[in-house]
Amino acid sequence: MGMQDVAGRRDVWRIELTAAAAAVPAFEAALDQVGEAVLTFTTVDAAFWRLSAFCRGPPDRTMLAALLAVTAAAAGVAEPAFTIERVKARDWVAETLSTFPPLRVGRFYIHGMHVTTPPPAAVVSLLVDATMAFGSGEHQSTQGCLLAMDRLARGQCFHRVLDMGCGTGILGLAAAKVWRASVLAVDVDPSAVRVTAFNAHRNGVHRLMHAVAGNGFATRRHPQAELFDLILANIL
Repeated sequence: MGMQDVAGRRDVWRIELTAAAAAVPAFEAALDQVGEAVLTFTTVDAAFWRLSAFCRGPPDRTMLAALLAVTAAAAGVAEPAFTIERVKARDWVAETLSTFPPLRVGRFYIHGMHVTTPPPAAVVSLLVDATMAFGSGEHQSTQGCLLAMDRLARGQCFHRVLDMGCGTGILGLAAAKVWRASVLAVDVDPSAVRVTAFNAHRNGVHRLMHAVAGNGFATRRHPQAELFDLILANIL
């Protein structure tokens, strides 16, 4: 059973001890009898390792002491001291999402599904969650592209837009929302294409955006791949 099975939204108990490197396998096997998951770490002194075992409930200290004493005797090493500590449950998903607050870039308001407050008035809302695909709005190159689009939107209108290297599709989404433009989004990564298509649907512009996988301008010609009056390429 792995750490993901243990680290849910409930408290766990951690057993920690330090053992000689040669005896680590023996103590690891012993801790595996009482814990759900056992981790080993090297220390500054390579002759000793730190072991941590995680339990769903409080371990029996007396039984654990006896088990470690027998293990130490069999391994021919001194009986190690150990600690038992209760580890409070943490909502790792919520903590991670909290590091991605809403972002205002020009007229664009970028936010994830975890943001429950309504967008400010007179903004273009872009619902984009941080994923493995590039383009959450945090990077300066993405912000620079959005600011350039914001300036263009003050006096120009575009009808056919190419988003080359689309990532999450954030730039194509912005174009579709600001100009109601027809957008062709291309990326060499198929997962990015899937993310873009998903984002187009939940931003309500899926009828305007089409995402395809391809290697840049070598992409096989698509029915929409005609002349474009705006090309977006946030490629590092």
